[in-house]
Amino acid sequence: MIKRQPTAVGAEQPMNAEALEAGVSPALLADRHDLVSPFAADGGGSGSDVNYEANSGVDIRRHKRANTNKIKQVLRGGGVDSGAETDASLTSSLDNMSLVSSCEDSSASEHQAAAPRTPPVNDDREFMAAKRRLRNNMKHLFVLSYAGKPIYCRHGAEEDYLSLYGLMTALVSFVDVEKDTLQSVRTSDRLVVFLCKKPLLFAGVTGLGDSVSQLGKQLVYMYNQIVSILTAKTIKKCFDRRENYDLRSLLDDSGRKYLHGMCDFMDNNPSVLLGAVQCVPLPGSVRDLIGQTLVVDVKGLVFNVLIAKSQLIQFSRMKSCVLQPSDMHILFNLVENSKNFRENDHWLPLCLPGFDESGYLYAMVSYLDENICLLMITAAYDGFPTLQGVKASIVQKLRKSKCLDAITRGLMKRDYSVMSTGLYDLRHFVYKQRQFCQYTCPAFSAPYEHIEDQNNLFTLYKTVHHRLHYSPRPTKLIYQATDSEIVLGWLTSVFEVYCCFTPLVSNDEVINKVNTLLRWIRKEEEKLFLVNAYTF
Repeated sequence: MIKRQPTAVGAEQPMNAEALEAGVSPALLADRHDLVSPFAADGGGSGSDVNYEANSGVDIRRHKRANTNKIKQVLRGGGVDSGAETDASLTSSLDNMSLVSSCEDSSASEHQAAAPRTPPVNDDREFMAAKRRLRNNMKHLFVLSYAGKPIYCRHGAEEDYLSLYGLMTALVSFVDVEKDTLQSVRTSDRLVVFLCKKPLLFAGVTGLGDSVSQLGKQLVYMYNQIVSILTAKTIKKCFDRRENYDLRSLLDDSGRKYLHGMCDFMDNNPSVLLGAVQCVPLPGSVRDLIGQTLVVDVKGLVFNVLIAKSQLIQFSRMKSCVLQPSDMHILFNLVENSKNFRENDHWLPLCLPGFDESGYLYAMVSYLDENICLLMITAAYDGFPTLQGVKASIVQKLRKSKCLDAITRGLMKRDYSVMSTGLYDLRHFVYKQRQFCQYTCPAFSAPYEHIEDQNNLFTLYKTVHHRLHYSPRPTKLIYQATDSEIVLGWLTSVFEVYCCFTPLVSNDEVINKVNTLLRWIRKEEEKLFLVNAYTF
């Protein structure tokens, strides 16, 4: 029986015994009833930021010079197992660190910092090359083990940053000894954020205006991406056997490809910032017909997901099972970075951290045409032949009802123009429906045709987003004017919206036009969003 419920991605459902009766492993479905969106602040999942600036955390900016010197003494004295030699280039990094780790005394530190020792020629070249990469790239993401073993870096090779890995490991270990957690380090032009997921350590370095919570969320996504490949249980087992285990031997080139893909996905994409997914625009009747088609009675089947070009078309799920937005993003990344999926049906193990980070599900990935991809996710490791037969039936029904043709037309219109709203002073907007954890935005148009201009606008969105969600002083409405645009952010229990207007619009006109935009979105809601969830 098909049941239509006003819930979608990330919404919480009560546990139901029918889930176990359907044949799914109890270990995989245990305690599913308390799963909620990892970025949710309220019942339906809001996509609000993870708080990385809790009172229990330590911001190294609050450390006085005495603490900085303690860290340096610990490193130089070998008191911390950093997993890398504390060589001359690391000593130079430490001396430079004293200028930025105690902001209140930075001018005094500049005069009192010890002169760096002269490193050997080869070490000096490596250090300078790593320093140039850090300066020339505005964002870096690093993954290493608690023993300081390199695992992944966004730019260059891991070996280029061994001294930096040793420094980061020592800083985190020093604060850990004090029974606290290092959250962030801020310099004059860079923000460094740490995420400790023992036995892994994640660090992000940015000069693009990200807040601590926003960069911290990106580090969570990197953790989820690694877990989706290996599972948290496998990672723990490897490091329990050997503390300095090299995890790169398990990730190999394909794993690095997915990590690179996730980094690209997070750059200037509202999906991760909002904790939401974007849907392909479709008439509500067509989307509902697709949803009914995806409801099938197969033992062990957990999710049926239909996607195209990193956008959601429709999905169905087992009762009591929730597909988090972060897991949907992992599926998008998997499909977009595996071009060989287009040739044949593929069967692969897949961990969805928001569902169960300790074990694998199994996915059959099948392209229905050049762009449309169907993922059938099951708990049955031997379910491939059965799902192939079910897929053939689904494709037949979609073609008979001409849904595939409707999806193709929807993909051609997915990048709709802001002029569709009829608001001529509106340049761009991003709207999130908080109940559904879904968002919509038009294509960029003049004056944001160039990537640099788009990046600048996205930085403004991030700034307003941070001010709306900043937990010590949350705000519901932000109006920010610059010489070239006006940006308004509005947060309610139902939606959050970010709008960009021409700089000549008055305050009253901005409010009136935002209300007009909200009425237009409400009118187009069934077309822009997946409103009804389908369960089996």
